[in-house]
Amino acid sequence: MNSNSELRFIPETHEYFVGSQKAPSVTQVLSAVNIHQASGFATEHDMWVGTASHKAIELHIRGTLDESTLDERLAPRLDAFKAFQAMTGFICDETETPHAHPSVLVAGTPDIVGHFPDGTPAIIDEKNGLIQPSTAIQIAGYAFILQMPKAKRFGLHLKQNGKFGLLEFTDPHDHRIWMQALSIYGWIHNTGGLKK
Repeated sequence: MNSNSELRFIPETHEYFVGSQKAPSVTQVLSAVNIHQASGFATEHDMWVGTASHKAIELHIRGTLDESTLDERLAPRLDAFKAFQAMTGFICDETETPHAHPSVLVAGTPDIVGHFPDGTPAIIDEKNGLIQPSTAIQIAGYAFILQMPKAKRFGLHLKQNGKFGLLEFTDPHDHRIWMQALSIYGWIHNTGGLKK
């Protein structure tokens, strides 16, 4: 099977290719089985804030953010992330880095992968709105791709008031649900699902 070295990600279309094969993303797998669905209440502004704040935090982690150019509407989200780092001591090892599983055709881009001061690994998904239950399965998918089944999984709510909320997902069944979703996705993809 192709390895991560053969992974190609096209940001404009959010498509992943491993070698010549198109790989489904974690969110595509979950959407196909109705586990991960975008909120119908998100406005265009909400979507802009989500995308822009993710980018600002990515640049902050990489040390390339010029805060003097940051839109004032994004500053509270960045402040919330900084507060999270200061309170927990969390160390970011990588951010917004595409990955593919080494032997199963599936890919994804975790928001943040890193570790706490005691060395405990963690995968974190940033949210600007309320953290949905499906986030637990989404991060289980990232843990599968990264081959980090023991990593702690968190949803990080970056609030408009500059504060943060942190929700840890501890249910071990999340990993099983992810594998079941992946199996159902494979069946849908290979057979056309419920089409008659």
